[in-house]
Amino acid sequence: VMAQIRALQAQLRQQPAPGAAPPALTGDETDDEDDVFLPEPDISSLGALHETLQKIGGLPMHMRRQFAARISQAAFLDRLFDIFDQCEDLDDADSLHLLFRIFLLLMLFNDLQLLSVLLDGQYILKLLGVLEYDPILGRRLQHRQFLETGATLREVVELKPDLRRKIQDTFRLQYLKDTAVARYMDDGTANTLMGLLAGRQTDIVVEICNDEAYLTRLMSCLESGSQTEKQYALRLCQDMNSYARALQPQGRAEVLSTLVGHG
Repeated sequence: VMAQIRALQAQLRQQPAPGAAPPALTGDETDDEDDVFLPEPDISSLGALHETLQKIGGLPMHMRRQFAARISQAAFLDRLFDIFDQCEDLDDADSLHLLFRIFLLLMLFNDLQLLSVLLDGQYILKLLGVLEYDPILGRRLQHRQFLETGATLREVVELKPDLRRKIQDTFRLQYLKDTAVARYMDDGTANTLMGLLAGRQTDIVVEICNDEAYLTRLMSCLESGSQTEKQYALRLCQDMNSYARALQPQGRAEVLSTLVGHG
């Protein structure tokens, strides 16, 4: 299996996809990075798009950023995900495998702006849907089913809707990093994902620590709740302490002081 994974990693960067159209280049089809032309997303052009993304992945960072900025636009990504929906409805395995390779290449660009958009709440569940169609495994995974039905957010104290969404999206990001793409990430992209995850975890801790009413109810559960409520409340406090490790020393001390100050 690991040999197959390494082979796919090499193919993602070097080899054309099966059924790919001729390279989408302008001019004389030279290796000059200025000649790279990004096709518009369409079912009929997935092969050409995949091949072009491979070429972009070999360009200098400043060139990749220019392409990543265009790909980050909602119109481009919306169209790609619409194509995924169509292919899934048609049970088009070849195109679904190709989309898996395309989105994996986009992640491996390791562009912070593009990753931030792809991993935002608007797209992350759709992205995990694409990642269910790993061509190496020969079977469909069930990322969305697990996240929507198997992973339950236990609220020992009711969360505000915005904070609940942040926590759900952060869990999905951690699942993607640790499970869905872990075998394919290079060190640079893995570090970027870790940075994004740490930033979101920090935002959650800060928001909770600034909510006096929530902390009061949380500590009340620790003191006088049922055994189950105490377990969940204690686990939440432990998670907050763990998330706070991404903060500067002063920030970590403030989080600990806030928790201690509330009991």
